[in-house]
Amino acid sequence: MDIVALFREGRHAEILAELAPKSLAGDAGASNNLALVHRWLGDPLLEVGYALRAFQQDPSSPGGLNTLFRALSNAGQFQTLTAIHAGLPNKRLLNRHTTLLAAVAYRECNRTAQAQAVLASLPDFPRETIVELDVAVRLAHAHSDHPGALALIDRLEAAGGHAHIHRMSERFSSGDMPGAFQIYEDHWRTDPSVAGGARTAMFCAIALGDRAAVARLAPGMVGGAREVARCYLEGVREVTVQGAARAYGFPFEPTNLSIALHHAVGEFYEIRTLQRLAPHLSPGDQVVDVGANIGNHTVYLAGERGCRVTPFECNPRLAPRLRKVVEDAELTDLVDLRHLGKAVSDGADAVFFNHIRDDYSNVSKHAGGGAKVPAMPLDGLDLPSCRLLKVDVDGGEIGVLRGAAGFLARHRPLLVIEVMNFNMAEALGLIEQAGYALIRENAEAPTHSDLVFAPAESEPPAL
Repeated sequence: MDIVALFREGRHAEILAELAPKSLAGDAGASNNLALVHRWLGDPLLEVGYALRAFQQDPSSPGGLNTLFRALSNAGQFQTLTAIHAGLPNKRLLNRHTTLLAAVAYRECNRTAQAQAVLASLPDFPRETIVELDVAVRLAHAHSDHPGALALIDRLEAAGGHAHIHRMSERFSSGDMPGAFQIYEDHWRTDPSVAGGARTAMFCAIALGDRAAVARLAPGMVGGAREVARCYLEGVREVTVQGAARAYGFPFEPTNLSIALHHAVGEFYEIRTLQRLAPHLSPGDQVVDVGANIGNHTVYLAGERGCRVTPFECNPRLAPRLRKVVEDAELTDLVDLRHLGKAVSDGADAVFFNHIRDDYSNVSKHAGGGAKVPAMPLDGLDLPSCRLLKVDVDGGEIGVLRGAAGFLARHRPLLVIEVMNFNMAEALGLIEQAGYALIRENAEAPTHSDLVFAPAESEPPAL
């Protein structure tokens, strides 16, 4: 059965009908092939599920291990990947590619020593082979090194590798929606890996206002992406997000991808993180929300927990929407809206806002085509107390931390912060200098980690 040929002919149902019974009967090869098919279909959860089944059915198969490690890497499940790697009794089963993926996973989990130990067995990395260049591109992408990644992609393409999906990902990440979408249109019929990028292509089509393309891609979407497509095509302007006791209205922002995927199905963005924090927050507790976007966390913490929240959001398109969300929810008595339109900095009174996408933008002290916005350090924020500081500023976290040393020393809040990989070493150093200890890490995203810290001198909360 030539699954590649059948897939290119669009005979997906035929492939699944043939392989599924064999997989259930214990055929590791069939399970492995099902993982590959679901990779091409762009369903990472089923890809991981079948790859795990193949591994359980035959743990000694080098091919199964390669498929599993690539599936976990594609899905951003780096912690699971490192756990499996650490527990392998015979790492000689791993080929070079799989070993490299293990090193990437350790690095994405910020376990630098383990990553270096794995790479030590591959002293000539990266070589000019397709496999090495493919993994080198992944590493560059994980560190948001767009020029480096693009140079490696050129080398990968010259070596005969499938570079289209990497180039599409880099163009999307850098905000080049037309370029990313064109790569999908040019190659999805002949390159299964590009066909697996259908969700990214649909988001590009939404950003470009191409309703016909969205309608064409929507039937292949699942979960939140399907609902985002539906809301976009139906012209939905507002969505309802359900809290424990009441509902909240949010503007439907289809280009605000990370949040839209959750709001479209009626749930708060990062709801699991918020629910873990909730028992440690009481009515009246002060929260500072740096990078508040359209107010997802602000509304949850004020409306669901009764906290007093001070949000900062410097995106001139999103700040008015945040204000309206808070006003419509009748939370202005708990939310201090005076700092909307401001960025948080290390002391500068103005910075440049660089808009890439609504769900990924940051600030810089240097003009790069962005708008100049007012800024202030958290050390200049006059609050009597602070129980929680949340920071999500897409790479601007170093400036926030440098301007918050006094704030952290005075108030000793819990710190929930997104840290981009390229800032990790400096950010961890600044947080350690402030006397904080890491209590939780979510490193499933390929480019950043979501970290929770507590004052080292206190009993850490169970999160």
